Amino acid sequence: MATDFDSTLYLFGTVHLLPDDLDWQRDDMREAFNEAGTIFFEVDTGTQGQIDATILTTNLGLRSDGRRLTDSLDNYQRNLMEAAANNGGLTIAALDGMQPWLASEYLTFAAAQNAGLSAELSADEALKSRAERSGKNVIYLESLETQIRASADLPEYIQLDNLTETMEQFNTLGFDATEIAAQWSVGGTAYLTEKLIRPMKARPPEVFNQLLRDRNRAWATTLSRYMEDSGTGFVAVGTAHLLGEQS
Repeated sequence: MATDFDSTLYLFGTVHLLPDDLDWQRDDMREAFNEAGTIFFEVDTGTQGQIDATILTTNLGLRSDGRRLTDSLDNYQRNLMEAAANNGGLTIAALDGMQPWLASEYLTFAAAQNAGLSAELSADEALKSRAERSGKNVIYLESLETQIRASADLPEYIQLDNLTETMEQFNTLGFDATEIAAQWSVGGTAYLTEKLIRPMKARPPEVFNQLLRDRNRAWATTLSRYMEDSGTGFVAVGTAHLLGEQS
């Protein structure tokens, strides 16, 4: 929570993939949400947002250069992709038409779905629904293009490294995501920092900078302006944005 003499800002970290039976909505969170007149989310995922996301993902994530993803992979990586695709219920043909960053996301979501996790029942979607039903003033901290480009604009070699790691860890991704959700629901910030921030910091600096640091700085500017006025706000963003030294 951030406060000054006439304004309050509650900060709530969310998890974008959750099982449908997880009890995460605590009374203190509900009270803070009810008190707030303005709710901040990362991006608009409503009907128009979903349409925009599909268009942007097609433009930025599907290959149009005549090459296939497997053209950039060695035999080990191609075998990994075949195994991950089979285990995730995906086809090599579908993944082969993607940029590495999008293939990695598809595989991550497939692993999460196999473990019974869903983005449709996430904390973000639950709070967006409540904000709309309550008539709250909703502000989105960034555009969908900004969010998607954080991954899409990474250098290709980094995208390929990330994809390889996703494929190597595919069979444990679902378990890891389930454990992250469980730890998040009980406030396990030390565990979450170890699982979410430390691995990102171990990668080339562009990964942490583009996915977290730069976006955090932009959001902080918007939230600082809000604090210059009076009122109570509630910020619901991915919990990784609220962990670590540059949160």
